[in-house]
Amino acid sequence: MLVPEYFINFKCKCRDCRNVCCRGWGISLTEAEYYRLLGLSCSKTLRRTLDSAFYIADRPTREAYAFVSPSLDNACRLLNKDGFCELHKQCGETVLPSVCRLYPRSYKSGLQLESSCSASCEATVELLMNQPCPLHFVEIEREFSGALPMPNPGAQANDELRSRCIAAMQNQALSLRERIIQIGHILLGPQPIPFAQHQTPDFLQNAEKLISAFMDISPNIAEYGEKALAAVGLPGSDLQLSAALWRKALRRAYAVLPDCDDYYENLMVNHLFYEQFPDIPACKTPRDAYIAFYAAWTLVRFIGICLGTDKAAFADAVAAAFRYIEHSDFYRNAGLILHDDPCPDGFKPAV
Repeated sequence: MLVPEYFINFKCKCRDCRNVCCRGWGISLTEAEYYRLLGLSCSKTLRRTLDSAFYIADRPTREAYAFVSPSLDNACRLLNKDGFCELHKQCGETVLPSVCRLYPRSYKSGLQLESSCSASCEATVELLMNQPCPLHFVEIEREFSGALPMPNPGAQANDELRSRCIAAMQNQALSLRERIIQIGHILLGPQPIPFAQHQTPDFLQNAEKLISAFMDISPNIAEYGEKALAAVGLPGSDLQLSAALWRKALRRAYAVLPDCDDYYENLMVNHLFYEQFPDIPACKTPRDAYIAFYAAWTLVRFIGICLGTDKAAFADAVAAAFRYIEHSDFYRNAGLILHDDPCPDGFKPAV
């Protein structure tokens, strides 16, 4: 199995996590998992909790048959007062739904079985922040019992493109922005690269567009994005004033996080690997994939710099951005929002 080198050191922070994944997320269960838990032999106290912990979806499928029914504080009912999963505590890891057992790991087929961790998890972000550049990928022996899709016919070409994009992102002879543009050259060849000539005001306008579009459908973007916009006087301020506030935020962020460029390098390299970029189903062309990748970079860069007052705050901010980027229809939505052509009338981002 091919994995980023930090993968073998991943460990859930459990009750030490500042933003636990079992609070505020729409966690789904397969049909088989739902009925297995329904008939699970366990204590009477746990049985009462399990009976109220899940509800069948309005349009159930085999893969998303039921969802966690959160408590009043928006947490999974199985999260006990000590910050641990009561189901795991009493019955062991093997009875957990697959999403709980595997998250933030993602197992996928490529030229070979591969896995990485989503940067939507603060523990993953912290590992990437502490990982020296460049991020390496290693082969490990690990069994996986779940069903995986077969590699598509273009796996070889996609893997080669992804490797070239990762190499560009790790080219420290270039600035971070120049590396993003270089990925555009890899995908588009001699075609004009969108956003290549954009300056700070354009970047800020794009960040505002993305956050404004996603606030209504992503609690994470609503919470962190609104604070980030306010930090540079958006919306409402003159763009020149916002640009001055952005430069101030940059100076502060690099003063408290001198290795910030290395953090961003590892985060975006991990994202390229995690998404099997540019093989994104929502992107019909390489240009679509590049525009959406640029959008992901814009969102992560903007929120991280605006809110990164220390390492913990930076990790929380970028993890919140990745919770929408890596667990939604972000690539389709972002591509439409930042596409050169006008968005269709009445366009609404898909949930």
